[in-house]
Amino acid sequence: MEKSSVSVDGHSLPGIIEMYVNEGALDKANDMLQKFLMNGVPSSSICAAIMDAFAEKGHWLEAENVFYRERGVSGQRRDVIEYNILIKVYGKGKLYSKAVSVFRGMKNHGSWPDGCTYNSLIQMLSGAD
Repeated sequence: MEKSSVSVDGHSLPGIIEMYVNEGALDKANDMLQKFLMNGVPSSSICAAIMDAFAEKGHWLEAENVFYRERGVSGQRRDVIEYNILIKVYGKGKLYSKAVSVFRGMKNHGSWPDGCTYNSLIQMLSGAD
C-alpha cells in the first residue's frame, strides 16, 4: 500500500495493527499507528479496536498509550467504549487497581459508565486473587 501511495483508512487500521501484533511486530504496529495519527484523529471505536488488538496479546502498555494519546481537539472527551477497553486491558494484565482507578475517574472526565463497564469490572474482580 505504501509503495502504491495508498493511505490506510481508519476502518482498516485496527486489522492491520492486529496482524502486526499477532506476528510479534510491535514496532511495525506502532509505526503504522503513528503514521495514521499524524494524518488525522481516529474515532473512539477505531481507537478501542486498536487497544483491543494490543490487549489480546497482553500488551497493556501499548493499549494504554493509545488511550492516553494526544487528542487533536482541545477538550475532546474519550468515549465510554475506550474506557471499557482500557478496563479490559488492565483486567487481562491483572492490574486491578488501575482498572478500578480508571472506573472511578470516568465521571470526572465526562464519560459515564454503562452496563458493559460494570459487567467488565464484576467479571474481572470476581476472578481476581
